[in-house]
Amino acid sequence: MTGAADAVSPEAEERTEPARIGSPIFGRAVQLGHVVRDLHDALRVWTEILQVGPFVVVEDVKLAEATYHGVPTDIRLSVALSYCGEVQIELIQPLNAAPSPYRDFLARGAEGLQHLAFWPEDFDGACAQLAGRGLAPVYTVRQPGQPRPTLYFPDPGGLGQMIELIDATPAKRQIYAALAALARGWNGADPVRPVAEFTDILSMAA
Repeated sequence: MTGAADAVSPEAEERTEPARIGSPIFGRAVQLGHVVRDLHDALRVWTEILQVGPFVVVEDVKLAEATYHGVPTDIRLSVALSYCGEVQIELIQPLNAAPSPYRDFLARGAEGLQHLAFWPEDFDGACAQLAGRGLAPVYTVRQPGQPRPTLYFPDPGGLGQMIELIDATPAKRQIYAALAALARGWNGADPVRPVAEFTDILSMAA
């Protein structure tokens, strides 16, 4: 029953407001990363059943530099990106047998959510926080022009997914903002949009 006793004063509401949204160490979670066996089957689920889109897709990405457990690896991937609300959705299909956390994830019989990505304002500080808790990156990826690699840390236990830290460069912020704008304005048309590289998103949103 709702009545006078249930009313909350504006002062009380203000006192109960959370001081911050997201992790005080890592900032806001910006991406849910899924690893799938068939990218196009996964895209059908997300766009037709879940009505999330549009997805921008880059086929057969060859990473410029990647290491897994400290050893260079020649990974090839197809990747799709979109937004669901304010959270970025990433779909990854590994295309070759090169060692990677994605390949290991599928080899365990798993498919779906594989990592949680954070976009810390203080990238080095966030890495130091994880190191202080005994976690070291096991997978690193760097693309041309990227000052710091993207880092994947192992599941700390009880989470069930890896932790990814993304260096929020101005270029990445611009691309992701354009992708989010595409999703906000999506009317259901062209749910899958192939591009040569993700910088092409900027011209789509122009």
